[in-house]
Order: sequence, then structure tokens, then C-alpha cells
Amino acid sequence: LAAAQEVDDKTTSMDLHLEKGLTLSGTVEDGDGSPLANAQIQMNLQNGNYSFLLPPPGQQQGVTMNVDARGAFSIRALPQGKQYNLYVTSVGHGSMNTNVTAAETQTEAITLPVFRLKKADLPLEGKVVDAQDQPVPGAQVNLNGQGQPNGNIRADSNGHFVFKVCDGPLTVMAYKMPTGGGQF
Repeated sequence: LAAAQEVDDKTTSMDLHLEKGLTLSGTVEDGDGSPLANAQIQMNLQNGNYSFLLPPPGQQQGVTMNVDARGAFSIRALPQGKQYNLYVTSVGHGSMNTNVTAAETQTEAITLPVFRLKKADLPLEGKVVDAQDQPVPGAQVNLNGQGQPNGNIRADSNGHFVFKVCDGPLTVMAYKMPTGGGQF
């Protein structure tokens, strides 16, 4: 059973009426079709322009849930008629996300298509330099892209960084916050 209700700023009391909930299920595999037992799922409830990170079932807080040894997951007791966004990752692999629309969730159960994550085994390395081509030690380097392992690291003392990525396009961004509260 589940319920979700929008509340305006004038509401001070309400009754939530539990109704049959939705169960979202699926599996996570590698590119060869083997289960990825170390995969993790993050799920957001989309409400208008806002998105709320939902804790794993049975937990008060947290951001990810683990799949079982078969790479399977089942998320129960979700309100029907809402939009959900799932983000799937696994160490050493890329990522995938999917949106389940409010129209699709007007049911008791949905089995999602298999999430197949590509292996992240291609090295990508570089160096962060300033306008004078001098290394920027400690710069924050972020990586993301469709199907890629989203991540971030700090450049070493020589401005050097290394990622393992999947085949395909991606975006790399670097920045260094000034010390002492100065401007960029």
C-alpha cells in the first residue's frame, strides 16, 4: 500500500489514504548478459519541476539500493500514477537511467527492460593546466556521459588525472576553487 499527495502552504492537517502500491522490478547485466551483483539503483520521484531522492525500501535514509546475486531488484510500495527516474551504476561499468512516466505507473507492477551496462575498461588520462600551461594540482575533475561511469577525482600534484571509461562520447570538466574566498 502507498500514498502520495501534494500539499499547499495553507494545509495544516490531512489524511493519507493508502491504496494498492506499485512494484518496479528489473535486472542489471553486463554487456555479455551476466548478472551484475554489485550494481546499485538510485530512484527519484518526480513531482512537477521537483525531484525527490527516495531511500531504499525499508530504510529511513540512504541513496542507493543494491541488487541481489542475480542482478535483480524489486522496489515495492510506490504510489501509482507518479513519475519515477531510476539511475543504475556498477563499479567497473558504465551507467544507465530510465524514466517511468506517470501514465505507465497506473498499475500494480512493472518489469523494466534489462539494464545492460558497458564495461568501463578504456583509460582516459590528462592534465589540468592553467592559462599559462602550468599544472593545477588538486583541481576537481568530473566525468559524465550517456552510458558512462559518472565520477569525479582530484588531479594529483602535477595536475594529472586518470579515469576508466566506456566506449562512446563523454564530457570531462575541471575546476579549482580559489583559496581564501577570492574570485575564480
